[in-house]
Amino acid sequence: MRLDAALALALPELGLRARRRLWDWCLIKVNGRPCARGYMAGPGDEVRVEAMPPCGGGVMNVEPGSGPAADEAPVPLAANAAYAAFFKPAGLHSARMAASPHASLEEALERHWSALRARHGWRAERAVLLTRLDACTSGIVLAALDEDAAVSFRTMEAAGEVRKRYLGLVRGRLHEALLLTSALGTDGGRVTRLLEREDPDPARHTLVRPLRFAPPGALAGVHEVGTVVLACIGRGARHQIRAHLAAAGHPLLGDALYGGGEGGFFLHSAELVMPGFMVRCLPSWSFLPDADRLLDAVP
Repeated sequence: MRLDAALALALPELGLRARRRLWDWCLIKVNGRPCARGYMAGPGDEVRVEAMPPCGGGVMNVEPGSGPAADEAPVPLAANAAYAAFFKPAGLHSARMAASPHASLEEALERHWSALRARHGWRAERAVLLTRLDACTSGIVLAALDEDAAVSFRTMEAAGEVRKRYLGLVRGRLHEALLLTSALGTDGGRVTRLLEREDPDPARHTLVRPLRFAPPGALAGVHEVGTVVLACIGRGARHQIRAHLAAAGHPLLGDALYGGGEGGFFLHSAELVMPGFMVRCLPSWSFLPDADRLLDAVP
């Protein structure tokens, strides 16, 4: 039977929500190998539920637009021996851009790495960024603490074992979930293009679920109805969520590059889950005070 169903029989004292959270807060192994919920377990399989390291995951409330100043050391949201997750505020680039005067998280990590290593007991000579966010997007950026961890992450991504969930505010009323599967053209130009074919890799698809409507006036200067959405991706490509939403007729509200109007958009990387590591980072948007409860309510 499916692994999650087997654990329901083995751990009857846990409720449904607690069993779902097992994969967030523990490492589930079958015969010594990390496995997802849908793994088909059989007679003779040994299932182990292992607690993560003490700093292996966590939940943190942050204010988009806030965060460490460019000259301060970035603070990890969660870390273990292989990976560290950092908060990137809106307005800060993820990676250093050639010949650019703009600050970046990557540059800040390099500048403060000696102090970070000493403070957290890391042995790595440097951090390798595994995920990147647009400058206007806030939230979680994951880094590997050695080259082997970087290779393992890419392997997990390719196997569909990495889940990234974003919160956003889109234009108009979105009434039902969307699965957006178009392949993306990211070669050249500022705008990511949708190609006239489906991407065969499910990890490149975008699943969008509406959470609630935001009435006109909910945000300063915004005089139209919007919808708070949860967007889930596996691997991700440049501007994937922004381009897919725009093509579906619901661009991020305020995303001028993709037809969402002016004023700047709300998109936040809120959760990253993979075997052995989970981190959640909640935005403090005034129109979404219960982000944690909403994330828990959506499988």
